[in-house]
Amino acid sequence: MNLDEGEEIVENQGSKGYKIKVYRKTLENKKVVKEEVIYDEIYEPVNKIIRRNG
Repeated sequence: MNLDEGEEIVENQGSKGYKIKVYRKTLENKKVVKEEVIYDEIYEPVNKIIRRNG
């Protein structure tokens, strides 16, 4: 696709990266006696891509 002079198109909005960690906590008498990670995932950031002419 050809762009006119000074025109730009955003091809990808991009996104922030983030990390998700989910824990399961076991309580006895209102105290944590066991804690385990049940899900741990990292989502890398994605750069915004802008195509320009001029």
